[in-house]
Amino acid sequence: MPQFKPTLHIPEVQLTLESLYLKLARHALSQAESTSQTLQKLTEEWNRLEEQERILRELEETMIEGNLDQWVVAELMGDEELPDEGYEESDVREWIYAAMEEIAISLVDYLQASLDRTYGELIENLVLVHICSCCAVEAHINTVARLSLRAKAFEYFENMPLEGKWLLLPQLNQWEPFNPGLEPFQSFSMAVKYRNKLVHYKPKKELWRSGQPPEVLGVLGLTIDDGWKSLEGCTEMIRELHIRQDIEEPSWLSLEPFSYFDLSFKDTCPPE
Repeated sequence: MPQFKPTLHIPEVQLTLESLYLKLARHALSQAESTSQTLQKLTEEWNRLEEQERILRELEETMIEGNLDQWVVAELMGDEELPDEGYEESDVREWIYAAMEEIAISLVDYLQASLDRTYGELIENLVLVHICSCCAVEAHINTVARLSLRAKAFEYFENMPLEGKWLLLPQLNQWEPFNPGLEPFQSFSMAVKYRNKLVHYKPKKELWRSGQPPEVLGVLGLTIDDGWKSLEGCTEMIRELHIRQDIEEPSWLSLEPFSYFDLSFKDTCPPE
């Protein structure tokens, strides 16, 4: 009789860094959206104070020309009625200077510092979105390639540009290829460009705009819309790759990963 050989189930574990990177990107984008709301409120307050300053300067100019509008003064001071003898120009001038000083202090000492700090938080999170999104797709394509390519081929593959990896691997495995002119490849490709611009940043000076962010933020993709496109594009690339392989997508694409360790069992026979 043939001797019965039991099958051993050897537990194996693999670190799924792509799920970690994707979680970091999602968390960073959520933080960036919250920060953006704070920025909007600060910007609205900045614009309100600048408008007040403009009105006060116009009032000061009318006083110089001798055309002081008593009702404008009353409105600015919050008075519903004019005083019996009107407003003395000396009093109005003193009030204007005091009001403009208060506005200047608010703009420079509080709002400008708050805007700088909040923009800093926004930039930090959006940089993480682009970089971590790209890290997720690169870690994933390398994981898939390692399973389907021989060691020497994978060595060359690993050193390829990221976009090239996603174009080449489906063809090597006779899966449906990605079209570089369509989504999600276009958003993924833009994410890679933003990642490269951020990692290989070339400083460039521009004119300072009071209360406004530098224009370079848009060039680097440091906006909420660009962050969303990067995250969604990279997420969909992973999902589409699984569709092309005709296998179930990983749960961490849609859900928060509860573990970064992928546990599986390898069937083997015991040595004789």
